[in-house]
Amino acid sequence: MYHFELPYEECRRRRFERTYYPQHPEGYFDGHVWHAYVKAKKETFERFHDKKIVIVNTAEESFVKIEEKIVKDIEIALYKK
Repeated sequence: MYHFELPYEECRRRRFERTYYPQHPEGYFDGHVWHAYVKAKKETFERFHDKKIVIVNTAEESFVKIEEKIVKDIEIALYKK
């Protein structure tokens, strides 16, 4: 299982670089988007506390490297069976 970690500032920066139609109201990111991310993260770690969760820092690793790692993990898991 993977958790894709994104620090607040990086998430906010990426979010505000996008254009949304209709535009989101003032405070939407902090009041809803970030809150939902924090809540989902907490619930995931509580629900799957007994499972191995790989934390992937998407601010520090390129998507190509992340994809390569996940594909490699899947291949290893398939060959173990």
